[in-house]
Amino acid sequence: MFGRLEVDKLDSAGRYGSDVAPAGANAARWRARPARRLLNAQNVRSRRAWPVWIRLSLLAYLIVNIGRIHEVFPPLAAVPIGDLVALSLIAALVLAGRYRRLPGVVRTQGARLTIAFLAIGALSIPFALWPGGAFGTFNGMLKSWLLCFMLPLAVTTPEQLRTVLRIFALSAGLLLLAYVGGVPGVADPRALSFDRNEVAMFAVMGVPFSIAWGAERGRWRWIGTGLSILLVTGVIVTGSRGGFLALAAVGLAFLLRSRVLNLRKKLVILVVAAALVTAVGSGEYWSKISAIFTDPTEDYNFQEREGRIEIWKRGLSYATAHPVTGVGIGNFPVAEGYTLEDVGHGVKWSAAHSAYVLVFAELGYPGILVFLLIIVGLARTASGSGVGRVGRPGPASVSSARILERQADAFALALLGYLVSAIFLSVAYGAGPAFMIGTAITMSMLRGAEMRRAPRPLPVGRVRRAGAPST
Repeated sequence: MFGRLEVDKLDSAGRYGSDVAPAGANAARWRARPARRLLNAQNVRSRRAWPVWIRLSLLAYLIVNIGRIHEVFPPLAAVPIGDLVALSLIAALVLAGRYRRLPGVVRTQGARLTIAFLAIGALSIPFALWPGGAFGTFNGMLKSWLLCFMLPLAVTTPEQLRTVLRIFALSAGLLLLAYVGGVPGVADPRALSFDRNEVAMFAVMGVPFSIAWGAERGRWRWIGTGLSILLVTGVIVTGSRGGFLALAAVGLAFLLRSRVLNLRKKLVILVVAAALVTAVGSGEYWSKISAIFTDPTEDYNFQEREGRIEIWKRGLSYATAHPVTGVGIGNFPVAEGYTLEDVGHGVKWSAAHSAYVLVFAELGYPGILVFLLIIVGLARTASGSGVGRVGRPGPASVSSARILERQADAFALALLGYLVSAIFLSVAYGAGPAFMIGTAITMSMLRGAEMRRAPRPLPVGRVRRAGAPST
């Protein structure tokens, strides 16, 4: 009979802690391991420190770029608040020494693809139908996409990432309240630059993060539960059909894919959500939704010149006519105006109403290729950042690994919400995709940190059968 296995002197992190070097090991290096462990512990404490100025600047950046607080409250409209919060966050990162992490960020695949996509957008400016408009669009995109790099610089632990995702959900809730007129003193929702489809997209993206918040233990979990109810019902209140389809896709994926909650709890959440959306939606709204499945070709999107189908067809023709550079970033409406004017119709500078058609038409084949590669990278990060992929964490990192698993699960659902919404929205250059890319880069770096902190295998010769003589 085989006896039980014994392991001598394991430390609290699951590593071998004996001062006696095993046979064949360098004795001096083995005795130095406690000192290295102390240094590693100091590095972990330093990594977990989150300066308050970084937290506040990141909070302001997300509320401005996602919640659009400068548009919600008219007095802030006269202040370049977007530039101010971006400069404040950059200054906070520099003063905290986080710029030293930039080489590690740039080495990630997501960051390299992001740089390539920005370069393609910049190179399209000289060849654009309207170079001035292309420059303005690229300038706005650059300000939003700085988040792709600032987020992984600012966030260094799963706990910090959890806070950022909660702020995103709160910002989406603020945006939704502003749109429906639920914020006292807010500007007229009709005067805001964002439309109902974009509001619905951010609401759908925020739902998984708010559900994950409400599912965790803690005294603030009720905020996550209430925010989930607000965002789910808000998608219906906006009247966005694309938002409904995205919400339905997220709900189905939540039931089939999510591993954070058990099946019974997921079914309860979905039943409550279905009851809420049924009660909130009007009869006219549900008639429009049912028409999507019963007789979609009767919709104006199929029949009219300004409908999505005809716009998408013209967008594909712009890409084939300009395969390398496209019509230029931000120039899809210009191409629409030229095309309709040439055929003798009234001029309407229509948007692409699809992120994929937009990128293909404006940036050509190189742009759509890199954009799709970015999406593939986001999907891989969502499926590979859980604790099951990290390895076997030691006792000190089990909590962080579980938090990362929970947030990766919610990120995958939010990504699905964005990808479905992007079929019907021109949301390729804004804060939505920038936030998803920045979060994916952050998750990949956190996953690497978890793998490095995982306990190393025991030295050969230190595991022996009970009762066996020592050598």
